[in-house]
Amino acid sequence: GGPMGGWAVVAPRKQKVTLELTRDVVEKMRAEEFCVVEGQWAAAKLLKVLTNEYARWAIPSVKDAMIGELQESAKKIVMPSCSVVTVGDTGAGKSTLLNALLGETNVLPTNGMRACTAAIIEMSYNASDEGDPYKGWVEFVSEEEWHAEFLSILDDLTQQDGRAVLMEPQPNAHNYPSWCKLFAVFGKEYTNSTYTAFDPITNQRKRFNMTIEELKRKLRFATRVTRNCGKTIEVSSTNALDFKRKLERYMDSTNEVMEGQLWPLVKKVRMSSRYWNLLKTGCTLVDAPGVNDENHARDKVVKEYLKHADSVWIVANIKRAVNDKTAKKMLGEQFRRQLLMDGQLGQVVFVATHSDVVLPSEIKRNLDLPIDASISECGRRRNEFTRKRLQQDYRSGIEEMAKHGGGVVQSDDLLERYGSLPVFCVSSTDYQILAGVRDGDGESRVYDDIDDTEIPGLQHFLHERVLKKRFHNTKSCMTGLVNFCDSLRAFLEDSDESKNADLAAKKKLRDGARAAFTAG
Repeated sequence: GGPMGGWAVVAPRKQKVTLELTRDVVEKMRAEEFCVVEGQWAAAKLLKVLTNEYARWAIPSVKDAMIGELQESAKKIVMPSCSVVTVGDTGAGKSTLLNALLGETNVLPTNGMRACTAAIIEMSYNASDEGDPYKGWVEFVSEEEWHAEFLSILDDLTQQDGRAVLMEPQPNAHNYPSWCKLFAVFGKEYTNSTYTAFDPITNQRKRFNMTIEELKRKLRFATRVTRNCGKTIEVSSTNALDFKRKLERYMDSTNEVMEGQLWPLVKKVRMSSRYWNLLKTGCTLVDAPGVNDENHARDKVVKEYLKHADSVWIVANIKRAVNDKTAKKMLGEQFRRQLLMDGQLGQVVFVATHSDVVLPSEIKRNLDLPIDASISECGRRRNEFTRKRLQQDYRSGIEEMAKHGGGVVQSDDLLERYGSLPVFCVSSTDYQILAGVRDGDGESRVYDDIDDTEIPGLQHFLHERVLKKRFHNTKSCMTGLVNFCDSLRAFLEDSDESKNADLAAKKKLRDGARAAFTAG
């Protein structure tokens, strides 16, 4: 195939597609990496010269200030990371979307069957040729984090008389998630927490549930699961399916509530593979549960990811996305304001999934299409309609936020800076079939052209964003080092004796710096 931006898409239709970086992009990436390595070397050399020799080249205050400036510049000379955080409700199709983007059939572990139990999953490229191609790390919360979570769970399971809820609540009960977590960790050690005592009301002996304080003391010694707090477990495999199964041992991946499970303690899961060429440029994909998660440690981590994300992708089923207020709901006012405060509002992308679930008669009627319109035409036209509606809703939300801002922020200013919302209406399943990574599912359901699935467009969009950040970051950090060197040279060449510096020492430092760089 021909080049697609920085990608070359290799493979005829219905054979497995592989994404390869073009030669120009590879050369640019190598040049950026070379600049960073050379910049780190130069900063280290210069810092050694300034701190270890020629103490009289400046008065202490000037010397300390310049060394501090160099140290700050040196910290910034790194290859940039780029993170994309995906958020969306359970059932939105995030896992299938991420699998498709990575060129996989089904590598992501089933995650959070009860919605409230989803763990953070981080995906990155593994540049090493050594060992298994798939590697993962399961990180558990610390003892302190689990203790805080444990107390919060017990608050949820406290009855009015101060005794613990032991029987399984109804799935729609507010404390059902808390019961699931406590039972998963402690099992019957938790649910069998009763005792017989005299009841002064009935003048008979009867069974009582333990009080919360009694339950706390009892469960303190049940450490079969909690002894994993603070640990990180590594898994690896030669194939995607086995890798997925190994990770699912540590996650809430079934509909059953079982005891002796580790998922309530999982803080995040990191996955990497040398097959994930999409991430070769340095991007990390993050599958995040919703904010305001009942797991406080995980909720804190999610908010930190969102705060530092280079892009936030809101994922929703296309049938929900076309409803009038869906974009405003998914990007609620509190969420929008937080993104604005964190400087992330302009980095939002909306991904509408399941665009291959099409009812032609309904779409023809709603969009006034010809009776003979093909199913793929119906899909494309609905995608166009969805894109325009979401962008309109997004702009309305921005205007509403400015209106409620009390005049602090003007609507025109916000629209100019954040008025554009990239929207992709994707068919992950049709893409996987057309790309040859999903066997046994027959022909594609809606689209014959792989580009109509919009997955290639989303891959290209991500790729361009990452390359742009790499370039600007490399340029910025190297410019900072060059500017420091110019300032230092100007200072050392200044022959004004009134500035309380030893001119001979300054010359000696200048010669020493040149010698250090010449020596290599």
